[in-house]
Amino acid sequence: MFGAEAGAYTGINKRRIGRFEAADGGTLFLDELGNLSATGQAKLLRVLQTGEFERLGSSETRRCKVRVISATNTNLELAIKKGEFREDLLYRLNVFELKVPPLEERKEDILPLIHHFFHGKAQLDDSVLHALRCYSWPGNVRELENACQRAQILNEGGKLQLKDFGLPIDEAVIDSYKPVIAEPSREVIEMVLKQNQGVVAQAARQLGFSRQALYRRLEKYKIELNS
Repeated sequence: MFGAEAGAYTGINKRRIGRFEAADGGTLFLDELGNLSATGQAKLLRVLQTGEFERLGSSETRRCKVRVISATNTNLELAIKKGEFREDLLYRLNVFELKVPPLEERKEDILPLIHHFFHGKAQLDDSVLHALRCYSWPGNVRELENACQRAQILNEGGKLQLKDFGLPIDEAVIDSYKPVIAEPSREVIEMVLKQNQGVVAQAARQLGFSRQALYRRLEKYKIELNS
């Protein structure tokens, strides 16, 4: 993050500019902040508080002015209680906080994300989407992206299959899928019957019902079949 002078460690034969120095006057994004070591946390806290740092192998203090945006999957409050993350560093970073819920809590985003990762060309049955929504996605969007990349490689064309994603999901989840069928109005039933010349079996199939289910609705709406 702070650069190094030539000869500061084995293998470095020229000066390297650190991320903070390179971002001076701009914005620096720090990802996976929760994985930063204790030493790294202390150095980061100093540069955030004072704007000062030294390159590795140098005693010259340098200054920079950088806007920092950070991200992490780590529960930092829990990490603080465990002594793994500095509380003062969290307060220094947490000026504005945006909490993105895990993918498991926003299942409605799964299909749009799949289409995004497939560049709008994803084809999958509702039963497969149901299985993907039932999965917990512990790796969140990154796991979904990797699963989509795997599916692009394994899919042999046509609609995507659950096996293409390579996830630990039981195929029985697909079998448990029951599509939600909207209740048709009297007018819709009469229209479908007319389209099928009054043939109940064909009309029921078009509506997604069994013949018995359609007969019950005919009785409910007092719809008479033409003989």
